[in-house]
Amino acid sequence: MPVKNNGSCKELRTDIKSAFDTEDEENKIVEETANKTGGRVESRRYSFLPASVVHSDKFKNLGTLIKVEKRTLFPRKGAAEPLRRPEKSEIVYISSLPFNEDNAFQLRHSLEVRWRYEAHHNTLDEVMLQDRRAMCDENHLSTIIGLNKAVYNILSYAREELLQTRGYTSNGRVTKKITRNTRPLSYKGTMGFFNSNVALAMDMIANYLRKARETREQN
Repeated sequence: MPVKNNGSCKELRTDIKSAFDTEDEENKIVEETANKTGGRVESRRYSFLPASVVHSDKFKNLGTLIKVEKRTLFPRKGAAEPLRRPEKSEIVYISSLPFNEDNAFQLRHSLEVRWRYEAHHNTLDEVMLQDRRAMCDENHLSTIIGLNKAVYNILSYAREELLQTRGYTSNGRVTKKITRNTRPLSYKGTMGFFNSNVALAMDMIANYLRKARETREQN
């Protein structure tokens, strides 16, 4: 759960950030990742601490504190291109999972998946009306996450399939010459095709499910 700087969370957020600033590095678990996407270089530093370093009676069920520091670099593609300053952001999370290396690895993986979903929030959360579901049962969160993951996987398959078999590119045009630098449709663009052509959407979904079944049978 992210800890934002408002309401009753403000005090906890301040305490958590102070703990990460003052605790020795040897008491932390730190993992770093980096990747290139769309001409940018994004790096993330995941730091973990046991919740016991925060002395608060209001939050007794905490297990692990997480701080994610994201940095984005914009390499120049040519001398004429203006130099952009790096962008930095920081998000603090809390988890009920106990503080250990296995859970830190799992939390990092889950947060990386979350970033992918958040990048396409308006697309993923409207496909099956996830944002409009007024459910309060104990399975609500897992249901929404399951639906988002299913939609994300299908759209990831469909955008590549539309490029390879039909030549649809990121600018919405059709090309017969596909190179390794040819970008597929965006997730939003893929949903646009699905919305305007239901038969195409059903075809892509059926192909995805068939290939998923074949893969499962082979394994």
